[in-house]
Amino acid sequence: MRKIYPYYLLHLYFVSMLYLLEASLPETTAADTFNVVCTLPYFETTTNELEAAVNTTLSKLDRDIRFFKKNSSRLLTFENTLGMIDEINYEISKLKKRLSVIKKTSTCDELQQKAKELLNIINRWEINFKAQKDIYEIIKRYSLSEQASMLQGEEKRLLEKTIHEFKRMGFHLNDSQFEQLKKLKSEIYSLSQEIITNLNRAGEEVIEIEKEEVADIDPEILKAIQCKDGTYLVHKGDREERMTFQRNSSNEILRRRIFRVARERAREKNIDLQIQVLKKRTMIANLLGYKSWADYKIEGGMAKNSETVLKFEENLTKYTDEKFQNEMERLRRLKIEETGNENAKINPWDVTYYQTKYIKENLDVDYDDLKKFFEYVNTLNGIIKIYEQLFHLKIEKIKHIPYKWHPTLELLRISDAQTGKPLGFLYLDMFSRKGKSGSFSHQSIISGKLLKNGIYRRPVGILICNFPAPTDNLPSLLSWNSVKTLFHEFSHGMHEILTETKFYKFSGTIVPRDFVEAPSQLLEYFITDKRVLDTFARNYQNPKEKISHEILEKILKAEKTTIGRKYRIRIMLGMLDLRLSMLDKDTDFGTFDIVNFTNSIIERVYLPYPEGSSFIATFRHPFIGYDGRYYGYAWADSLAADMASIFQTSEEGFLNPKIGLRLRREVYEKGSSRDVSESLREFLGRKTNQYAFERNFGI
Repeated sequence: MRKIYPYYLLHLYFVSMLYLLEASLPETTAADTFNVVCTLPYFETTTNELEAAVNTTLSKLDRDIRFFKKNSSRLLTFENTLGMIDEINYEISKLKKRLSVIKKTSTCDELQQKAKELLNIINRWEINFKAQKDIYEIIKRYSLSEQASMLQGEEKRLLEKTIHEFKRMGFHLNDSQFEQLKKLKSEIYSLSQEIITNLNRAGEEVIEIEKEEVADIDPEILKAIQCKDGTYLVHKGDREERMTFQRNSSNEILRRRIFRVARERAREKNIDLQIQVLKKRTMIANLLGYKSWADYKIEGGMAKNSETVLKFEENLTKYTDEKFQNEMERLRRLKIEETGNENAKINPWDVTYYQTKYIKENLDVDYDDLKKFFEYVNTLNGIIKIYEQLFHLKIEKIKHIPYKWHPTLELLRISDAQTGKPLGFLYLDMFSRKGKSGSFSHQSIISGKLLKNGIYRRPVGILICNFPAPTDNLPSLLSWNSVKTLFHEFSHGMHEILTETKFYKFSGTIVPRDFVEAPSQLLEYFITDKRVLDTFARNYQNPKEKISHEILEKILKAEKTTIGRKYRIRIMLGMLDLRLSMLDKDTDFGTFDIVNFTNSIIERVYLPYPEGSSFIATFRHPFIGYDGRYYGYAWADSLAADMASIFQTSEEGFLNPKIGLRLRREVYEKGSSRDVSESLREFLGRKTNQYAFERNFGI
């Protein structure tokens, strides 16, 4: 141990110097001009560096906290109370987010594992920091001061939000209950991380499919699927690979096998872990005086409580019922025609196959053929130009990235087109690979914040996606839904980068969970506009060929034809998450059958899954921060439809730069520095309504 100690200290010094540089050196003279710092984070490349980074940061923050408490007897000001707390939260967030990126994307197993271990340490530190009653007492004492009573704007909002969150921390509990609360929170975090790790590992397992089983599928469609010795290898966690067979194979036995195997990955490891999480969350809710975990989590959102959400989900179920039942009956008729069985039923593994068949035969839309219009590089470049025009930006690809953890990594520099002001950086880690987190997401790395020295720290974010990687024979071709996903996640990135809020607490995408998806779901509407598509969608083999008006009309008609099913799945997921989070103290978790409980909800809202199958074991969202709030996707859909109507009714449609600039100023830049309802009202020029959303269903 003594031999490595000097080496460890050297790393400690080296990393701490890098952090000081990162915090103080602007990227360009332009940054000096605008009084901003716009630099890239330093990413650790060894386990020793990671450990040193965590020890350095936590030690520094511990000193800051001691100083904060020691000086609390002096005159309390905004800067030495709320300002200090926001600064501490900001510093720990930078460390936590950077390690999270390493855990999700690193090509080194040791680094990933070390990042995971250290994230557990950071999480425990955060829980202890937020659970210090004496800090709450200092903030509460400041809140009663004359200066606090005179606060306005963001400062006033920061005080109100901080006091409210402290009240939710359980400081009214006795010491024994309070320690139990801290222990439960730490245990939940560790369990949740284990659930996600199990899912990622299970997702790398393959389903083997013999060529004879898929003889009816056009070989061109299967070109992107790995084939070894006459056997196709389909990764259980790769939705696009699975859907290639689910959409195109007439072999129902195969479709059922793929469907079930994919939905049972990680079952043996995850079911018990999930029940433990639910039990511990219920215990926390009860300790804090809430009926359920859902009520505790939803309180800070637009919906406010679980009953409002439940009513919303049930009303949406009623809205969509007739359309959904008609869609399923139409597909059942197709199955009867194909099988000759008058008693045929539509099963969940049948839906995408017969839906694809119906759309091809009756609406003349071939989604697999559409991919030729969406070669990845061309599509990305087109989207960049659209976002430049929409938000008045300049977006440049950086040729020489200081640190690339994978050869396909890209980096964008974003600045204001008119003034040249640096706004931030966005990393792009876009292709599927072994060992990488299997989801599609945007993640903040460094949030925007006004620093103590008066300089504004511009944000850095990353898109972590799993689009099909290009091969020697084929470029990366995106499906219609993947293009929507790219618009969606890129919009999250812009929401992060364009922030102008003073405090970390309100920066970028740190907004209510039932609002955060709305700006991104709005941008999904853009590909419904021919003018938008014409800027980038072209056949990669024949660039002169674009998507015609006729094809687009057919696609939009196909989307209307399947909107009932789309929303029933969304409701199903929202209801699963909500009902699990609404479990109360009377639940016997020792005998609780989470599989039957969730399968009964799936059957009521959507279609019956195979008896005993465990979709819930693969549903990560209730265990990664959406707990009780997955309804936010459907809730935000209503807001997004309303926002989209502003573009749709304008002469320039979705390419209207005036409306785009208003969206940037009133929504993206504001974050949660004011109530998001106010931001919506300022963008729309009126209160929100559901007219556009209801029109989508023909209501």
